[in-house]
Amino acid sequence: MFASAVAAAIATASKLAGGVVTYSQGATDVELRAAYGQTNYESIDNNGVATIHVARDFLVAVSGMIDDSDAAILPKKNDTIAATINGVAGVFQVLELQGRCYSIDQTGSMMRIHTKAIG
Repeated sequence: MFASAVAAAIATASKLAGGVVTYSQGATDVELRAAYGQTNYESIDNNGVATIHVARDFLVAVSGMIDDSDAAILPKKNDTIAATINGVAGVFQVLELQGRCYSIDQTGSMMRIHTKAIG
């Protein structure tokens, strides 16, 4: 019951601050609703200079990350998400932040996928 409430909340949020996206992993494509977010992170180069980066995050219902054979899809580095944000179509590549490509909320219902724009 709670998972369906989270899915409904994501659907509502995606209408206001998100939309329908296509998640691609290898030959598998999944179309699902996502709300958009961001994560700020820091990297330090070889000279010790810190740079702040912004990752585009996609918040999706875990229940939507299922392939045609009903197997769960867990985000992996270099998977892609195609999305149109503010009228501009783009492709985003899944990236690792602190060794992880995604996080799942405490209820196991919502997934936050970290990406960077590549096209």
